[in-house]
Amino acid sequence: MLLAAALAVLAPSPVCAQVISRVIASVDGDPITTRDIQAFAAANSITIPPPGDPNQPKATKAVLKGIIENKMLDQESKKYADKVDDGQVNQYIKSMEQENHVNDQQFRDQLTQNGLTYEESRGHVRDQPM
Repeated sequence: MLLAAALAVLAPSPVCAQVISRVIASVDGDPITTRDIQAFAAANSITIPPPGDPNQPKATKAVLKGIIENKMLDQESKKYADKVDDGQVNQYIKSMEQENHVNDQQFRDQLTQNGLTYEESRGHVRDQPM
């Protein structure tokens, strides 16, 4: 009886059913949903026209392409992430500081202003192919 009550609660109601997010594509089995498209567009300040607008399919396709490229780059960089040692990360950060004419503390302050910790930044560097 408890199982029947749980099933009744979990079963979608035909009157209230709505699609929250659907799978649009996948990259090596990793799904890309409509919610992913909306989040990527928002994070990158891309406006997707509403359904019915003639520019909507083109804009959605461009965002989808960006998501796919990012996922593929993430997958590729994960293959090499364990091969990047601390010395390489340190050298990369040092070169970034030199290019931007800042010292280590100024670099860390800039990271903080952009909402990143130093360790998060090191992680991002480690995840990028060198």
